[in-house]
Amino acid sequence: RLGRAAAGCVALPETDEPPPDEPPPPPSSGIKLDVVREQLGLFYRMAAPYFRESDEAKRRLGAVLALVLLNSAISVLFSFVGRDFWTALSSKDTGHFYELMAKYAGALVLGTPIAVQYKFSRASLALAWREWMTSKLTNLYLAERNYYEIDIRGAVDNPDQRLTEDVRSFTRTSLDFAITVLTSVIDLVNFSLILLAIDGKLFVAIVAYAAFGSFVTVALGKPLVELNYKQLTREADLRYLLVRLRENAESVAFFRGERQELQGTQQRLDAAVGNAGQLLGVQRQLEFFTVGYRYLIQVLPILVVAPLFFAGSIELGVVSQSVGAFNHILSDLSIVVNEFEALSAFSAGVGRLGQLVDELGWEEASANRTGTTNTSDPAGGEAAGAHLQVSAGAAVHDARHAVRRAADGRAHALPLEAGELLRLSGVAVGTPGGERTLSSDISFSVAQGQHILVSGGSGVGKSSLLRVLAGLWAPAAGELAWRADMLDLAPSAQTAANAASLPDAGLPDSALSAAAAASSGGSGSSVGSGSSVGGSSGLLFLPQRPYCTLGSLREQLLYPRTVAEATEWDSPRLRTVLSQVQLSGLLERCEAMAAAAGGGAAVDALDVVSDWSDVLSLGEQQRLGFARALTSEPALLLLDESTSALDLGTEAAMYALIDSMAGLTYVSVGHRPSLRAFHKLALHLDQQGGARMLPIGEADVAAEAFADEFASA
Repeated sequence: RLGRAAAGCVALPETDEPPPDEPPPPPSSGIKLDVVREQLGLFYRMAAPYFRESDEAKRRLGAVLALVLLNSAISVLFSFVGRDFWTALSSKDTGHFYELMAKYAGALVLGTPIAVQYKFSRASLALAWREWMTSKLTNLYLAERNYYEIDIRGAVDNPDQRLTEDVRSFTRTSLDFAITVLTSVIDLVNFSLILLAIDGKLFVAIVAYAAFGSFVTVALGKPLVELNYKQLTREADLRYLLVRLRENAESVAFFRGERQELQGTQQRLDAAVGNAGQLLGVQRQLEFFTVGYRYLIQVLPILVVAPLFFAGSIELGVVSQSVGAFNHILSDLSIVVNEFEALSAFSAGVGRLGQLVDELGWEEASANRTGTTNTSDPAGGEAAGAHLQVSAGAAVHDARHAVRRAADGRAHALPLEAGELLRLSGVAVGTPGGERTLSSDISFSVAQGQHILVSGGSGVGKSSLLRVLAGLWAPAAGELAWRADMLDLAPSAQTAANAASLPDAGLPDSALSAAAAASSGGSGSSVGSGSSVGGSSGLLFLPQRPYCTLGSLREQLLYPRTVAEATEWDSPRLRTVLSQVQLSGLLERCEAMAAAAGGGAAVDALDVVSDWSDVLSLGEQQRLGFARALTSEPALLLLDESTSALDLGTEAAMYALIDSMAGLTYVSVGHRPSLRAFHKLALHLDQQGGARMLPIGEADVAAEAFADEFASA
């Protein structure tokens, strides 16, 4: 199960700690000490790295803390000014009254900018924290093909929501609550001294009242954590269905599938609304108590000190001050009562975000950024230095990736003959979940210039074999070795190739070291940038429907490299490529799009940004894939039904283009008989799970004999 979606290069051994295939259950609705301790530990693991690693964060936090102290001092100042104000008013001391009004105005002038700056600084810190955390998590999400593994294992639902909304909620609410607690502690000390100086019974009454309120609130609000967790999930499910409908609008329209889509939408809407109704019911019960609790605060301190006032022991200003101090302290002691609903939703978000950070190796990355080593090295040995006590989820992630990196290293260490790009020995191809084996005992090598056509009936594993060759899936059995310069096959090596452009990604050291080890034996570090035979290195995969990134036409042509990485491909060369793949007319369409948008001649047609999946037909998208092969110059090109939407003439032109590329070898999957003319060998996968490699002429004879035998049977 560890090797299900790993891009490791050999079959992975079994492990005693398989990762979970299903997301963990929502937090318990009960309030238990071990659950609280676990949540606090998870919160610390996610929150501490920013303030530990970023100097700017330390400065911002220091400024916020200074403003918290000033804000608290202003509150105490207003307390005493208000006390004397009411005393002067009750004694009808006109001179003192206007003197206090002047002091109040001065305190207002002093306190207003402090309060405003405090609020602004706190919001700015939360925004900077969100930017840092989202950037780091996104880097980890894209490192080592974590995004693909998470998707294929189904370990985390809706990662997009967790990377955006959950991170935003976590950073903002974490900071707000932390500052609230700190402010409450400071206020508690200051106003407790004031209250004790007035009457000790007031202090006893407020502690008892706050304890009673907290106990009842926790008891009434127990279900909120679980309900908030479910609400986040069901809202995300509804949004995901609507996004899929938008992305597949044409397919739904062709099938006239509106009724089924409406049924699915209604089911998810009903689930979200039903859970929200339960949530509202619990919130209503809680509000019955909290509203009355807050109203009683207005009169409780007056009831306690009224006898002293009637006896003449204290002045009216002291009564007013006692009410203010009582409310301050009660607010400080009643954080649970006042913030329980928000904390319940926050706890649910922490749990969801915690699943994602464990899957991405957040702890290992944070430890490496601060110089702390993990409890064990990737090979399984004891690490030197300090030890990091990782969570259970992080331990599973570390174990899974340690096996993957070891597999990467072993694959690149296997010797290949001169001219070999890759070799399979006794490889079995199965489904990612291991439910069944599609083909077994596949042994062959791919030599330079030896183009191979993979054929067979539906369901025999042709496309699955390409995924194994590309390193997306691990073989169910056997060994698979690549030439050392195929760095983009190994996720860890791909991470190293991108490390220079992502210096603050916080990627695991083990990933970088594995990449360095791999690169020492090869010549290239990214697609199209190697120095192997013919100037080609790496691998490129062309699926039946090429992926179109969100960006300009120039970025589509250079994908997966960025414009900054492919500076040798200037506009004239890219226009030539478009002409070679018979897409010259696309430039005229882009110029028209630029003119319609108001750009006119000032905008290069190659820099027009659009949703290219909608702009280009499937045939145009497939020709775009061949354009990417021309700009990437890979050593090995894998084509999965990449000409299915092209006519025979265009198909022949596309294969002629890649056949003319120096140093390129390609392996194709396809059913068309016309494809045989462009290949030298044929690998036939049969329905019984076997595989045969023959020269293309002998394969044709064997196919005809098999067809005759099948027809006679």
